[in-house]
Amino acid sequence: MVVRQAIGIALCFIFSLLNLQAQGVADADTIVLQEVTIQGLPLQRFSVGNKVETIDSASIGEFQGGSLADLLLQRTPLYLKTYGSGMLSTPSFRGTSASHTAVMWHGININSASLGLSDFSIIPVFAMDQVAIHYGGSSSLFGSDAIGGTIDLSSSPAFGQGLRTELRQEIGSFDHYFTSLAVKFGHQKLALKTGVFHRYLENDFPFVNTTRFNSPSERQNNATIRQAGIVQDIYIKTSTRNYISINAWANQSDRQIQPTMTNRQSDDHQKDRNIRTAANYHHHSAWGYSNIRGGYIYDLINFNGSSSTINRLYGAVQHEVDLGSRWNIRIGGDWNHIIADVPGHGRRIKEDRNDVFILSRFSPSDKLQFHLNVRKPMVSGFKTPVAPSLGTAFTFWQQQKRQLTWKASVAKNYRVPTLNDRFWSPGGNPAITPETSINTTTGLVYSKQANHQNHQIELSLYNNVVDDWIIWIPGDTFWSPENLKKVQARGIELSHRLDLQVGVVKVQSTLAYLFSKTTSISSDIPEEKGMQLPYTPLHSGSFHTRMSYKSWTINPALNYTGRRYTTSFQDRDLPAYALVDIRFGKVFQWQEQALHFGLAINNITDKVYQNYEYRAMPGRNFTVSIKYNIN
Repeated sequence: MVVRQAIGIALCFIFSLLNLQAQGVADADTIVLQEVTIQGLPLQRFSVGNKVETIDSASIGEFQGGSLADLLLQRTPLYLKTYGSGMLSTPSFRGTSASHTAVMWHGININSASLGLSDFSIIPVFAMDQVAIHYGGSSSLFGSDAIGGTIDLSSSPAFGQGLRTELRQEIGSFDHYFTSLAVKFGHQKLALKTGVFHRYLENDFPFVNTTRFNSPSERQNNATIRQAGIVQDIYIKTSTRNYISINAWANQSDRQIQPTMTNRQSDDHQKDRNIRTAANYHHHSAWGYSNIRGGYIYDLINFNGSSSTINRLYGAVQHEVDLGSRWNIRIGGDWNHIIADVPGHGRRIKEDRNDVFILSRFSPSDKLQFHLNVRKPMVSGFKTPVAPSLGTAFTFWQQQKRQLTWKASVAKNYRVPTLNDRFWSPGGNPAITPETSINTTTGLVYSKQANHQNHQIELSLYNNVVDDWIIWIPGDTFWSPENLKKVQARGIELSHRLDLQVGVVKVQSTLAYLFSKTTSISSDIPEEKGMQLPYTPLHSGSFHTRMSYKSWTINPALNYTGRRYTTSFQDRDLPAYALVDIRFGKVFQWQEQALHFGLAINNITDKVYQNYEYRAMPGRNFTVSIKYNIN
C-alpha cells in the first residue's frame, strides 16, 4: 500500500515536470556557478592496494529491467547462490558466505539486521546508476559484514542537462513484463530524478525433474513474482561550495516461494517491503570537505502470514582535509539505532551500533601510494574489535604508455552477530562473539594504452582467515548458533579488460577467472577439517564483450560455475555448468528523441542445471525490450 501511494504521488510529480519543459531551463542561462565536485564513489581513494571494480553505465542501462543478481551474474565472475528463478540470491566473495558481504546504499549498510544479508534478487538495477565492487575485506571502510567483499550502490546527479524522459517496456518468456518511467531534470542548481517501475513474472517455465524416475519434463508452479517501486533523487546546490542530496527508494515484492523438485505441493509465499531514505549536506571550504548524513530504513518480511519488521535510524558526520598535495585524511563517525519487531525474538529489541574511524591516503610520489585506515565499532552491551587496514600500490615499471604496478594490502575485519544469532527464542546465544578475519592480498596490474586500444590485466592472490565463524548446530530440542570454526579462504583472481576501436567499430570486453579454496582449518566437527565449504565453487569465470557498429550492438556473455559440494562432508555435489547469453540492440535516433530496441537470449544452449540443490532453473528464454528517450 505504501509503495502504491508513493507511485501515485510520483506520477503526479512526473507529469508536473513534463509541463515545465518549456520554461524549466529558460531561467537558468544567466546563472554561472563554480563547479562543485559530487562525491560519486568517494571511498575508492582510501582503497589503495585493494581490487575495486566498477560496472560500466552501459551494462547498468541494459539490465534496468532486472535485479542486481542478474547484473552481477552476467557481468562479473562472482558466484551467487540462487534458490530458484527470481528467488533468494546471495553472493559469495572469495569463498566467504553471504553474511560476509556488506551492501552499501549511499553510505548506509542495508543488510538485514536480523538475517545479516541482502537478497540480491529483489534489489532492482533500476534504483541505481553506479555499482562498485570492492573485493576482499574492508571493514575499516564499510564496517560490519565486509569480510569477503562489499557492493557499493549509489546514484549521481545530472546538473545542467535539461529535461530527459525515459519510458521502458520489456516482454519476455514465461509471462515476464517490466514497465518503467523515469524523468530526470538538470538545472544549473537543481538536479532531480523520479522513477517508477513494475515487474511481473509468472515463472511457469518447463524443466527436467532429475529427482523423479525417467527425469520427466514438468512445469514450474508456485513461483510467481510481482514487484514495484519508486526512486526519488534530489540534488540542490545551495551555493558554489555547498549542496544537499536527498535519496529515497521504496520497494515492494510479492513472491511465491519456488518449491524444490522433491516437494511439488509447497505453497509458501513471501512479501518484502523496503523503504530507504538518505539525506546529505555537503560543504566544501578552505578547511576541507564536510558531510553530515541522516537516514531512515524500514524493512518488512512477511513469510506465510508472519511479519517481521525492522526500523533503523542512521546518522553520520565526517570531515576530510588535504594536508598538502599528497596526504588526505578523513575522520568521522556514524550511529545506527535499530528497533526490531521479530516474532522469533519474543520481544522488541532495541540496539545502538556506533562507529568512529580515521581514513588516510599518502602519496610520496606519483608512483607510490599508501592507505592506512582504522575503524572502531561500538555495539550496546557487546564487545567489538578494532578494524585497521594498510595498503600500498607501487608502479615500478613504466615505459611510454605501458606500466606495471604492484599492489598489496592487509586488513583485520569483523562481523557483528545478527539479532537472530543473539536473540532468537529458543536457541539464540547472547554470549556469541563477533567473527573476525585477517585478510592479506597482493597482486600485479599491467596496463597498456595504444592507438585506439587499452588493455588492463590484473592478477590478485589472497588469503583470508576467518576466526569464530558462526554456525547453527542442532541441540537436544532446538538449534543454536556457536563460534565453532576457523576457516581459511585463499585463491587467485585473474582478469583482463580490453577497450578497442577499429574505424567505427568499438569493442569492450572483460575476461575473468577465479580460483577459490575455502576449507575449515579447525572445527568442533573433525570430519569437516580440510573440506571445501558447501556451495563454494573451486573454479568460476566469466566473459563478456560489447561490440558496437554505428547504432547496432551485440553483447555475447559466458558465465562458468564449477562443481559445488552441497554438504560439509563432500558426499553430494552439483556438476559444473556454463551459461551462454547474448544481447542485440539497435537505436533509431531523430532530433532529440531515440528509440532503443533490444533482444536478449539467455541460456542459449538450453543447459539443464541447478544452482542450488533441487531448485529448478529455466532453460532457453528471451526478453524483448523497447526504450523511448526524449532529451
